[in-house]
Amino acid sequence: MLMKASPIKRIGEIEKLGLPKPKSYVDVRKLLEDKDIDAISIATPNHWHSLMAIWGCQAGKDVYVEKPCSHNTFEGRQLVRAVKKYNRICQHGSQSRSNPGMQEATKHLTDGTIGDVYLARAICYKWRPTIGRAKEEAVPSGVNYDLWTGPAPLKPFTRNRFHYNWHWIWDTGNGEVGNQAIHEIDIARWGLGVGFPVSVFCHGRGISCSTMIRKRRIL
Repeated sequence: MLMKASPIKRIGEIEKLGLPKPKSYVDVRKLLEDKDIDAISIATPNHWHSLMAIWGCQAGKDVYVEKPCSHNTFEGRQLVRAVKKYNRICQHGSQSRSNPGMQEATKHLTDGTIGDVYLARAICYKWRPTIGRAKEEAVPSGVNYDLWTGPAPLKPFTRNRFHYNWHWIWDTGNGEVGNQAIHEIDIARWGLGVGFPVSVFCHGRGISCSTMIRKRRIL
C-alpha cells in the first residue's frame, strides 16, 4: 500500500522496477478504513506523526512511526495512551536499538567494561547551508497541499515549507533535534541507562553553517 499527498511519482518509480502497482491512497483516513491492512508505516513530516499513529491504533492497525514519534511531548503522551487503550503494537523508528553493534556496545557500558559511565555526548558532524528565504508560489501540480499541511496551520506554499526544508519550520518540524540529533541522543540515553530528564538546558549562537565554514577556512 502507498499513501502520499502526491503519490503519482512514487507509483511510476515502482512500475519502472517491474513491480506490481500498489493500491494507493491520498487521504490516510481512507487507507485506515481498509480492513485488509494490518499495519501502517509512517514517514511523513513530523507534525503528522502522532495524530496519524493514534488514528492507526483507533482503526485497529499496528504502527511503525518514524522518528520523532511526536511533534511535541503532549502529542507523544497521547500516542502512548492510545497504544495502551487500543492494545496495539507501536514501534518508534529511532533506528539504532535493533543494531547488533549498538546492542553490544551498550551492553559493555551497562556491564561496567569501561567503568562508571556518568557522561555522554551526542555528536553528529553535518554541515548544512542556510535554506534562505523562499518566495510564495503556486502549489505544484499533483500535490494536495491542504492535506499535506494537515494539523499544522495552513500557510501560503513555499519551497521552504515543503520537501525536507519543512524540518526547519516550527509548524511542521523540530529543527535538528528532531531530525538528526534524536538518533544520537537516544543512543546516549540508552548507554547511560537513564529515563526522562528532570531539566533541559539549551544554548546556541545563530551562526549559519556557511559562515562557520568560511571561518574555518580563514583559520
